Amino acid sequence: MIFYRVICLVIGYVFGLFPSGKFVGKLKKVDLTKEGSGNIGATNALRVTGVSGGVLTLLGDVLKAVIPMLIAWVLFHKVGNGSQTLMLYAGIGAVLGHDFPFNRGFKGGKGVASLLGMVLTFSAGMVPPLLVIFLVLAIATGYVSLASMCAAAGLAIESYIFAAAGRFKDTGSFLVEICILFTIIVILTIYQHRANIARLRAGTENRFGHKKK
Repeated sequence: MIFYRVICLVIGYVFGLFPSGKFVGKLKKVDLTKEGSGNIGATNALRVTGVSGGVLTLLGDVLKAVIPMLIAWVLFHKVGNGSQTLMLYAGIGAVLGHDFPFNRGFKGGKGVASLLGMVLTFSAGMVPPLLVIFLVLAIATGYVSLASMCAAAGLAIESYIFAAAGRFKDTGSFLVEICILFTIIVILTIYQHRANIARLRAGTENRFGHKKK
């Protein structure tokens, strides 16, 4: 199983390297690395290129996790107990590829959209509560980064609740592994927002619907 885990991580990482925002920027004739926050993620794409660019970037980053997870399922679904965990490894690999692309000096994005794709594919029932958290906070505060971090934190808690309730396909020791993996990827996602946290504390973070002073 360790070899299978490594294979899934690698497959996910390769897909995670695809720079969705960069290609969308080219379509819109904009270099996202030089506009807005300089990030090629969906939030900056939305801010710089509008709704269409933001949606396309979001979709691309979501699919970066969905596709390798489906590949992992095709390859290993006959394993039985443990196959869902292997899919999770592929999703985590995609997030790692997005966050730390070797071909861009290991400097990538925050991985929120790819994390969404991972959760959607792993257990779609986990998504609605997280979307509620995200939308309520994003609308109430205007801070997408804060909403993303809180939704991510909710994911870690939710994984333990779902595991305890027997909502996952895998059972036994795999449930502990699943919860640990979710906790690790959530901590990483929040860590990737460290610059946003600093700006939130300083009161200089970008807010949708508010002009910069």
